[in-house]
Amino acid sequence: MSTKLYHAGGGKRYYRIGELAGRCGLSRRTIDYYTQLGLLHPVARTAGNYRLYGPDAPARLARIRALQAQRLSLTEIIARLSQDRGSDDGDVVERFRQVACELDRLHGELADIWSRVSRAHLEHVKHRALSEAARDTLQRTRGLAALLDSLVVEIPAGQER
Repeated sequence: MSTKLYHAGGGKRYYRIGELAGRCGLSRRTIDYYTQLGLLHPVARTAGNYRLYGPDAPARLARIRALQAQRLSLTEIIARLSQDRGSDDGDVVERFRQVACELDRLHGELADIWSRVSRAHLEHVKHRALSEAARDTLQRTRGLAALLDSLVVEIPAGQER
């Protein structure tokens, strides 16, 4: 799947729904549902009337997924994100804390999965467990990678160290 990024003034990247879904390991339907709930907001539309999501959308989706990992309901997540709106979204320390918490959670999940696979006696059971683990881990790591990517600050040419 090729990803076409839409650019606006200032070098900002915009994502169509399918591109955002693929980048974050979610379905288009999930992105659409989050949009309907107000968890995610398109910032523009293409000439063909496709919704475009801003460069902060992958980080916002990673934040939503981190809150879901804390077992918050979508209603609670909506409330939490509306509280966060008044704070500085660029708070790098908080965002790194989120990444660290998500990594700790993933480590615990992987240890549990490995324990289950180690105890399994039948090959097809191991295969099924590993397949499920791989799929779930891939989806979560895509979200985590999107969050990390959002933390990368592009340095204008000539200002590198």
